[in-house]
Amino acid sequence: MAVIRKVRSVFRIIAFLFRNIFFSFKMRPFEELEFDTFTMEPLRRKNVNVIFEVYKHLNDGNELSLEKRLLLWIIGKKFCYVLRSKDGTIFGMGLYYFNKRDIIEKTIHEGYVGLKHAIEVLG
Repeated sequence: MAVIRKVRSVFRIIAFLFRNIFFSFKMRPFEELEFDTFTMEPLRRKNVNVIFEVYKHLNDGNELSLEKRLLLWIIGKKFCYVLRSKDGTIFGMGLYYFNKRDIIEKTIHEGYVGLKHAIEVLG
């Protein structure tokens, strides 16, 4: 039974990645927007590990699932935005992806939005 569960898990991850990569071809990356005290920008590969840590910090030590970590490594600029203070500190994120129902309904799933204590970060 353990082997069957692993095979199903691998199949689920491959299907998730295929679905999201396929439908991302029509998407543009998040735009970079400047505000008075912070910037909203697309996730860049150099910041992927930082985002993993932000997510973990905001979720009681729980990590993003493997398929979402892989998605962010492969094409994060289309599925994740980051909030960066003027001093360069990343203090927030938004994660989106397509699940099966989204394809049918022509929507996108808001997977996670997280924000550290902005008052501490932004001053």
